[in-house]
Amino acid sequence: MVETCASCRKGAETWEETWDRKRYCVDCLRSSAPAVLAFLTSKRPLQEALTRDMVSGLRHCVRYWTIFGALFGAVFMIDAVQNGKFDAMIGGFTAFGIIFSFCYIAVTGWLGVIAVSTWLPRETSVLDGNCVVRTPDRTTSFPLSECSWFEGLTSHDRAGLLLKARRAIVIQTPLERVACGLIPGMYPVWKEFLLLAGVTRGRKRRRQK
Repeated sequence: MVETCASCRKGAETWEETWDRKRYCVDCLRSSAPAVLAFLTSKRPLQEALTRDMVSGLRHCVRYWTIFGALFGAVFMIDAVQNGKFDAMIGGFTAFGIIFSFCYIAVTGWLGVIAVSTWLPRETSVLDGNCVVRTPDRTTSFPLSECSWFEGLTSHDRAGLLLKARRAIVIQTPLERVACGLIPGMYPVWKEFLLLAGVTRGRKRRRQK
């Protein structure tokens, strides 16, 4: 059966249907979206899960311990250089700041993991032209025309600093931002598909929950 390609608008006998129910000739997919073509050939759905083992309170703690440790250490050393000696008051302030920061960051990291775990695992998928986000407590679905995307970092995700810092395809629905492309090999698949589908690229103001 001959189908009209959604990209080149030419008739083609060899085509593939993507997750937004559009059909493309293999030549167009091979030239502009090779990762998508390979994924379609495997007959797998376009979906990705964020699981509990992907978040860690320790990552949150290490980042902020490094920042605050460097900050208080710098204050202590600057004072010592300027005065030519170590001031006991500044030293005490520095020690208190480091200990307080250590405890505060550890507690917030632990509470963060508990809070995030209540809505994990989270599955993000594209089904019949809709971006579907499923968590244990709810499922949301929005047409791709109401969503946007950009290449960002995992820190843009709801899980934020509990995720390993890396680049991600950030999909923004009217309600939230979700980071995708975290599983090996999935980054180019998401990027090529969103470009192919003509989903708005850039950031939109989110709707209030």
